[in-house]
Amino acid sequence: MEGVFYFAQNQLRRVKREAKSVNVGGDAFSISEMFEQFMLIKKGEGLAKRTIKEYYNNFQYFMEYIGRELSAKEMTTEVFTGWISHMCEELDYSPATVNIRVRTMRDFYDTSMKINNGFNTYSQTL
Repeated sequence: MEGVFYFAQNQLRRVKREAKSVNVGGDAFSISEMFEQFMLIKKGEGLAKRTIKEYYNNFQYFMEYIGRELSAKEMTTEVFTGWISHMCEELDYSPATVNIRVRTMRDFYDTSMKINNGFNTYSQTL
């Protein structure tokens, strides 16, 4: 399944997007290692302690869904859309709950995609 789901007025709309994976060159970062690097960026942006805590909680919900550590190469839009579908269809969460949980992971994924050659290059420039 390709795409990212967005919720509007309790309706599920599908926005088609090409599936991408994070390119980290020769180094294989795990999703947890990438998330920790992402959180260093977010802490550096001065997010509130409560917001930081919620980012970690939402990441934990995602990790419980996938049930194992992923490599950067395995981190695709299909994994994220599967999680969203799971929350909507199997857990029957409200769109508001899904949006709250997805917001963090969308930011994480988008940040991962924006950083050229993954977090390896980014970390070297800090």
